Amino acid sequence: MKLHVFNPEHDIALAANLSNFTSPRAGRELRRDLAWLPSLWADDGDWVLTDNKQAAVEQLKALPVTLKDVRLIDKRELKTACENGLPDGFSIEPWGWDKAICHELVHCGVPESLLPSTERLESIRKMSHRGWAAEHLLPHIIYNIKGTVGSSTCVKSAEEVEESFARMGRCVVKSPWSSSGRGVRFIENASQLAALDGWIRNVIEHQGSIMVEPMYRKIADFAMEFRSTENGVEYQGLSVFSTKGTAYTGNLIATEAEKMQMLSRHIPAEILENVKNIITDRLSPVFKDSYTGSFGIDMMIVSNPQPSTFIPHPSSLINLQPSTINPQPSIIHPCIELNLRQTMGYAALRLSEKSALHGHHMQIVHKDSYRLVIE
Repeated sequence: MKLHVFNPEHDIALAANLSNFTSPRAGRELRRDLAWLPSLWADDGDWVLTDNKQAAVEQLKALPVTLKDVRLIDKRELKTACENGLPDGFSIEPWGWDKAICHELVHCGVPESLLPSTERLESIRKMSHRGWAAEHLLPHIIYNIKGTVGSSTCVKSAEEVEESFARMGRCVVKSPWSSSGRGVRFIENASQLAALDGWIRNVIEHQGSIMVEPMYRKIADFAMEFRSTENGVEYQGLSVFSTKGTAYTGNLIATEAEKMQMLSRHIPAEILENVKNIITDRLSPVFKDSYTGSFGIDMMIVSNPQPSTFIPHPSSLINLQPSTINPQPSIIHPCIELNLRQTMGYAALRLSEKSALHGHHMQIVHKDSYRLVIE
């Protein structure tokens, strides 16, 4: 039996790295309105934490599918359950692990033995930093798999950002901890760089660094979803999603074959298979003692850049030979972002198990409140 907790403010909490963390208003509202969201992937008998059970029940009833038999509980009920003794084998799976959610659960009476240690929390935070995947995962894919492209550099001053822009001509800057397209800025000319100077310096002051990446011409967004278990990293499936600007707007609900067919119009399916395999092989030993749970890796299909514009990541790689640039017109950026947490793509995968929903889109909309809409 598991307790599921939807804490969408997770990435901001990682940046703050505080136990007593107060999420921005939008994060609080998203959590309040969609606390029931883990019901999409929870199993029979699992618990889902929510402070407004009636609203959660109404949203669940509005969904066009029947989900597993889960129990919605509030914090008062959780505290009572903890006082009376939790069932054997009880575990907790939040949207993402950070100091703030652990602090909150302890105040609900959850035994610290059910929570990650301080060392594991720090490891999760470190690996959630955009620079970690840029150093430990992205270069290994690029150097081993033909048909991939990408680089990302962690810098610690606004002057280094300016130098990177001068070298690349156009670039993307990203805060180390952020999600759903937040914390991402595009720089195409000197005036945009000047306008973003204050924001860049603020990110560096509060998060210690900032990421700088080449700007590519995007053709399509997608992701690969995985789950880390005691037996290693297991591939779960593809996530094909849409964005507006840099913000996530929704997911396609479809079979794996249908999603693969969509992507293989642009790139060979063999490349996707190779990317999947190197990710599972590379991350299985790394995550074994550090992270258990779902995670996703955002990717893009982009127009193939000219070889002269491709700058390999300056990482020390042992016994790895660089791949050649694929001559085809489109190519994969295999690691835009590692989301070391639950994802909306994983939610779409679980909904894709319902054949009646194939061909539909799942999205979060906001009017008076946040709602999940499937249409």
